[in-house]
Amino acid sequence: MKLSYLSSRTPGYKSILRVTLTHSTIPFNLMKVHLMVAVEGRLFRKWFPAAPNLSYDFVWDKTDVYSQKVHGLSEAFGILHMGNGENVFISQQPPVIGSVIGNGRRRSISCPSCNGLADGNKLLAPVALACGSDGSLYVGDFNYVRRIFITGNVTSVLELR
Repeated sequence: MKLSYLSSRTPGYKSILRVTLTHSTIPFNLMKVHLMVAVEGRLFRKWFPAAPNLSYDFVWDKTDVYSQKVHGLSEAFGILHMGNGENVFISQQPPVIGSVIGNGRRRSISCPSCNGLADGNKLLAPVALACGSDGSLYVGDFNYVRRIFITGNVTSVLELR
């Protein structure tokens, strides 16, 4: 018997590209920010009024230019037109990786303080990761299954004894 699991096949899974459009300070003459994203032959365009710390979550429905479902990995290409003549190519930006839980220190086996804020919470031995349809993350952490809500809180949903 063989079990194959991919989070991308679960109902509600979304392919999301988070794009940082502007930083905390913007040029005084910047009026609009234009974004173009090309994925699998489809071109998406959107514009935004200029504002500091502007970001956008591009959600792709995993279909190509012929409205056929795309399986596997795809590469997105995008150009951010700043409105002042400056262009930013998304493919040339460094990838951003952040942590959701864990602070580099190990928790105790009993884990009396496992619930609360995920940021800074300890892990013992993470072995599995899954995504819920509501955006929650489920972490298999040795003898616990822990749920991280999109609010940043974590709760233990199962303890193995």
